[in-house]
Amino acid sequence: MRAYYSIDDTMRLALDGIEAYKNWGEYTGLGDDAEAYFTETGALWMLGASAADNGATRARLAGFGVAADVLDAADLAERFPLLSAAPTPAYDRDGDELAFDGGELSALFEHGCGHLDPMLCLADLL
Repeated sequence: MRAYYSIDDTMRLALDGIEAYKNWGEYTGLGDDAEAYFTETGALWMLGASAADNGATRARLAGFGVAADVLDAADLAERFPLLSAAPTPAYDRDGDELAFDGGELSALFEHGCGHLDPMLCLADLL
């Protein structure tokens, strides 16, 4: 579950769902007997956006009460040391590698995202 969508109404709907999932026992009326539980993981968005665009997205998310961090390559390496920030090479028709012209890496980390086990959700609903 994530909050970041391009349409505001979709973000509102997603946030309502996240709130229900974070409070699954209360939402279902099962209380502590609910088997499913929300696991918060966050979401890393590496969409090729510039730092300025990611900053604007962070501000938009903040307007919905969602925390996010804009990460550069050094931040990404510190937070996710096993993740490579190197661009995927592109090749021309002759098999020669094309020069990368994507600018500096910028990513966005959205806090509050996560998941529930769908089988446990279904068991609770049953």
